[in-house]
Amino acid sequence: TAGDGVKTVYVQFMDGAEHTPGDVCSGNISVSNATVNINDTIGFDVTKPNTTHAAPTTWQKDDVDVVLTIQDPTVNSVSSGVNLTEYCIDQVAVGATPAVDCVPNLTLTGNTITLDQTLAGFAHEYFVRYASTDNAGNLQDTVTEHIKIDKILPTTSDDTIGGWLSGSLTVG
Repeated sequence: TAGDGVKTVYVQFMDGAEHTPGDVCSGNISVSNATVNINDTIGFDVTKPNTTHAAPTTWQKDDVDVVLTIQDPTVNSVSSGVNLTEYCIDQVAVGATPAVDCVPNLTLTGNTITLDQTLAGFAHEYFVRYASTDNAGNLQDTVTEHIKIDKILPTTSDDTIGGWLSGSLTVG
């Protein structure tokens, strides 16, 4: 049957010639009636791995760690295990979107992607993309996470004339 699980494979080899019990068959295999039956069990994993994340969805004022949970689900007692997770990061100005989505091609070591806003004086939006591959070669669909970091302190200004005043002043 198709799908994940442990399967038994049966193979029968026959040399096609007339033999009597005890004859030696082609390939130097000695069997009765020139037939060899072999069976073995193998595991099939056709389920994609599943990678999820824990990251904030609101604006952050500090660096952000995107923590990934990486799993290869066990289906019918079979899981080949996760082989690798790859990621990429698009960094854009606030309100912009990447002209072209990056393609995950950096191998993740561990389970954390750290986003640190390295350009002082700018707020940035990040698009983190990741996908995992299991040991059977099943590739997860790429997941995109949108993260926003703003380390810029707010500033204010006014248009008053400065100095001491006597009387009322309207600020508007």
